[in-house]
Amino acid sequence: WILFWAAHQCMQLAHAGLNSPFNAVQLLLVAAVAASSNPVIFGAAICSRLFSFAIAVPFVWDSYFWCAQTDAALLFALLPYAWASLRARRSVGDRQDIADVFHQNAGTARWQLSLFYAASGFWKINTSFLNPRYSCAPFFVFALLDSYLPGAATLSTKTLQVLATASAWMTISGELAIAVLLARKGWSHRLGVMLAILLHGGIAIVPPPNNAVPFSVSALTRVLLTI
Repeated sequence: WILFWAAHQCMQLAHAGLNSPFNAVQLLLVAAVAASSNPVIFGAAICSRLFSFAIAVPFVWDSYFWCAQTDAALLFALLPYAWASLRARRSVGDRQDIADVFHQNAGTARWQLSLFYAASGFWKINTSFLNPRYSCAPFFVFALLDSYLPGAATLSTKTLQVLATASAWMTISGELAIAVLLARKGWSHRLGVMLAILLHGGIAIVPPPNNAVPFSVSALTRVLLTI
């Protein structure tokens, strides 16, 4: 997971541009995290990214709030191991320490992501999102159909109208289902992870410029925390 997290942070930093010494320091910390299992370095990297988020608020995407909250919870789980590493003066942290951190934080991450997806589905139940004339849901569905199932263009007008109307409820139902499943353990949780991959994978493969790849990467990286 650390490698996924580091790759995501590098994407964000590359998009922001290395136009300040602080961004360069963040990139170095993220690179060090990818190359080391040291909990101190990992904690420092998370702190730097959380600070970067805090000073950018409110000019951030909604998904960045998801990332900040899940990363902050992970940081709190990491702190005892980072402190123990400092006291033991280990230059390289114990990989078992990191594994323990993720194991202990998995339950918290499950409830965090469950709440996020529940809120995401609930707040879409409004007159704007449910109206196919200006909802983004049918736009994404039809973009996928047009790109990957060209035969869909031959569907009747009535069928397309029904699909346009249903697409909003399909999205809402999918997000609420993910919320319920992620909060559970066992096969239910694994199904929730697969549904999340399907949802965000679908968003990511929408043809440019409307594919929200950064959002999908942000969400899926955090979903993996729940495993």
